[in-house]
Amino acid sequence: PPILDDSHDTRTIDGRDYDVYYDGDRVRLVAWHDEQDNAYWVSNTLLQTLDESQMLAIATTMKEIK
Repeated sequence: PPILDDSHDTRTIDGRDYDVYYDGDRVRLVAWHDEQDNAYWVSNTLLQTLDESQMLAIATTMKEIK
């Protein structure tokens, strides 16, 4: 998706790569891909009040529903 085209940093947590996208010094969204290369992401609030550790905590606790 175009929203994931911007530059980002990558963090590896428990064997999965998470792309961290910033708006200035605040995290805008955290994205990751599954084995089929499907993209998933969580967005920060409009005011971007969550910090990087909180955003990564949300992303790393996401579970696949089958």
